[in-house]
Amino acid sequence: NIECNLNGNLMLTDNAVDKIEGKGGGIATIATGEGDCISLNLKHASINGHDATYGGGVFTSATSGAKTELVVAGNTSISGNKATYGGGIMLYSGSKMQLADQAIISDNSARHSGGGIHVFTDSSLVATGGVLKGNNAVSDDQVERVGGAVYIHESSSADMAGTNMQGNSADNGGAIYTSGKLNVADCN
Repeated sequence: NIECNLNGNLMLTDNAVDKIEGKGGGIATIATGEGDCISLNLKHASINGHDATYGGGVFTSATSGAKTELVVAGNTSISGNKATYGGGIMLYSGSKMQLADQAIISDNSARHSGGGIHVFTDSSLVATGGVLKGNNAVSDDQVERVGGAVYIHESSSADMAGTNMQGNSADNGGAIYTSGKLNVADCN
């Protein structure tokens, strides 16, 4: 098991993953062994200006029998990142994420889906605060873009309460696009 707590002045800026399958322009956590757990806690961190195919700012993934947990809290900023899937963050294959406090996910862009956060394949998002602002899933080509702030895949879920969502855009689901489970309360 690996636990990483970032409570200081972590700043990652302007990195790119150039491979076609590039994952996590800023940070990638991938748990691969049976029973492995990777826990990444971002508090007062800044992850800005990265580019990847999956998860422009952060990518998390776990193979069968493993798990990854991501906490984005405090005054963390994940901003100005780009990806095909999950401009700010991509949760893949059984990943779990908590968004809390005044953490802000802003001005990220997805070329396909999930401008702010892409929740995919048996993953889950629990938001008890935070701000999703100015994220987009918009492109000039003819392919439909979905989930400006959040995209939720059919096998995934999100529970959101007290989250501020503003100025997000997409062809469908400017704030949220879901084919999975979604519970929302007291969000602006």
